[in-house]
Amino acid sequence: MLFIQRDGAGKIVCSYANPQPGIADEGIAEDAPEYLAFLESLAAGVAPTVIYKADIWRRATDAEAATIDAQLNAQPIRLRRMWQDSQTLTTSDEMYPAVKAAFESAFGTERAADLLAPTA
Repeated sequence: MLFIQRDGAGKIVCSYANPQPGIADEGIAEDAPEYLAFLESLAAGVAPTVIYKADIWRRATDAEAATIDAQLNAQPIRLRRMWQDSQTLTTSDEMYPAVKAAFESAFGTERAADLLAPTA
């Protein structure tokens, strides 16, 4: 049995050999059709990228963190809660293009790419 992490749309984005509390608690059989489809997407190079939000905060300077915080506080409550209550940002999430555009607007394309780099 493997343990999977899903994005906001319910798609598998990562699997682990052991449970990852709060990240990947859901078990799945290695031969489950949904898991096999995920593996095929990896082989095809279309798997989404996962970015731990803690990494974004670590990469940001204090001034950048203040800008991110101000931008978040200006968003509607639903969007703020979606950001606050999740530990990761996934490129397949429907909100990712808006987040990326906001980061690019605030910090420029190159710095936004640095801040939103995939978690290793």
